[in-house]
Amino acid sequence: QAPLGRLLHSIEVSRDGGKREVVNWSSLDEFGEVVSAFNEMRARQEADAHALRQARDELEERVDQRTRELATASDQLREAIESIPAGFSLYDADDRLLIANTSYAQLYPHVGQSLTKGAAFSEIVAAAARAAPEAYFAIGADDWAAARMAHRRDLGEPVLEQRGEGRWIQVNERKTEDGGTV
Repeated sequence: QAPLGRLLHSIEVSRDGGKREVVNWSSLDEFGEVVSAFNEMRARQEADAHALRQARDELEERVDQRTRELATASDQLREAIESIPAGFSLYDADDRLLIANTSYAQLYPHVGQSLTKGAAFSEIVAAAARAAPEAYFAIGADDWAAARMAHRRDLGEPVLEQRGEGRWIQVNERKTEDGGTV
């Protein structure tokens, strides 16, 4: 087969997804120079493709490792928050619940399913006011809900709330750097 035919065959094999083939042709004329340049280009492309595959594999391993580390850190944070005896919650900048511990859920025992990730604070307060027994809030459910939302808008000093007979709760709320609320 002539050098041009061998070169075209190698290009076609490569174009169809096959392995790039070395073109065996040795001569000192222009065809020999073209074939030699093609073979050098093919060798560089193979080396670059190998380096790229290796870099991709290393990157995928790093991503997997970081994902495992993040999952571990997330689990540790959840465990730490759950171990706090006081109620703890974190709301995002839109005032939607991101995370809360069991103690926090116990502050709103009548809310049930409303206390889930993504729930708006205003929805939780409204659900608590609707669902609580009449004497649960010392000032009345509607007044409690209004006072609770007012305090949420103007975070300041801790608030003491009476819940039922003889139970008092101190509410401490602070803004986070990203606009969320703890």
